[in-house]
Amino acid sequence: MNKVKSVVILICMVVSLQVSAKNYLDEESVNNLMENIIEAVHTKNLEQLASSFSDDVKIIMDLPAEFGGKETLTKDQYLELTQESWAMPGDFTYEVLDLNIVLSNNKTSAIVTDKVVETIVLNGKLLISTTSDESFHIVIEDGLPKVEIVYAKLRVNDL
Repeated sequence: MNKVKSVVILICMVVSLQVSAKNYLDEESVNNLMENIIEAVHTKNLEQLASSFSDDVKIIMDLPAEFGGKETLTKDQYLELTQESWAMPGDFTYEVLDLNIVLSNNKTSAIVTDKVVETIVLNGKLLISTTSDESFHIVIEDGLPKVEIVYAKLRVNDL
């Protein structure tokens, strides 16, 4: 009898795990992903940020010409650049505005758009302020929402 009970419990656990790993996106799961990204940036948690991206994420940064122009980065390149920028001295701010989520009809993907304002202040002096119009293509990967493509058009704000 104990063996039957153990098998039934094991089957229930497997079914429970399969139910909790969704094969579709909903607004809550996409919003949670975006909140995870925002929290990772605010706390400068590179591992948490990395967990939000698919392994083959494509990150397109459309920068002003004086900052190198348009560049496409891999996940590792982006994380390395992010780590270097977080290591710079000064106070860094990151504010997300106008976050908008649009789910595909079949809920297998979503497009998230937002506007991000970032500043760096050193010794009380504003060094740079930028605004980025961002677009994220979100997909479901292994039951979790992941960023597959990022496009960010950055402009430098007047100081």
